[in-house]
Amino acid sequence: MAGQNFERHVLYDTGADFFELNGNSTMKFTPKGAKELCEEATKRNIFIGRIECGNWSVSGFCPDGNMTWDSKSDLVAAGKIKENNDLAIENINEDASEGYNAFLFTLPY
Repeated sequence: MAGQNFERHVLYDTGADFFELNGNSTMKFTPKGAKELCEEATKRNIFIGRIECGNWSVSGFCPDGNMTWDSKSDLVAAGKIKENNDLAIENINEDASEGYNAFLFTLPY
């Protein structure tokens, strides 16, 4: 990927920004943006590898080290991108319902 074009201290609300701004795992997303990122990754045939959630405040992102979602290796091995990424969206919904409001992604490019 080319050099990053995003701001590290911004909480993004649009999933496509990850791809348009040459994002990486330091880019943070709202629950809405996180779900959109999963949908956009599916359209691009890219697996969601890992999601870390936490909380966003005026001081920035505070991760919760206990709240990490990893791709499902059996789905990755079978090439089932949509199924894997749909599970990622379900996880985001669960985490958001518990009050988490910011998400970091790892995509295996």
